[in-house]
Amino acid sequence: MLSKKISLFVVPGPSRKIRQYNCPRCIPFLAILFLICVFAAGCWIVQDYLVIKSKMPIMAALEEENALIRDRFVQMAKRIDDFRTEMSELRAFDEKLKGMVDFEIGEAGSKFHGIGGRCPSCWTRVRPLKRLITILYSECISR
Repeated sequence: MLSKKISLFVVPGPSRKIRQYNCPRCIPFLAILFLICVFAAGCWIVQDYLVIKSKMPIMAALEEENALIRDRFVQMAKRIDDFRTEMSELRAFDEKLKGMVDFEIGEAGSKFHGIGGRCPSCWTRVRPLKRLITILYSECISR
């Protein structure tokens, strides 16, 4: 098939001089196949462009929504940091209260030392301690 040749005749404009080109028989078929592939690729590109162009308003709305969500995350992170600092302040306040206040008032001969706080052997009683801390907090808040 490659050994057979096709003669192409080209007649240019006014000079009327005919030119002859010999090429293998597969070249015109390959050229037609190439043109079909180029046309298909062009159609695919145009179709892709039209799909993207139709989705542009939706993409803009999604980008605006993403910006709002980012802002909300920043605000939430700030609130979490504020909460964390407030909790650390409350822990420090709690430690001061534990060291300064006598939790069970009026017991004679108790193991509490007033401003110094409890003795280490009394730390095993957790439930009364929690109840008393909540009472102290409620008294501090009501003031």
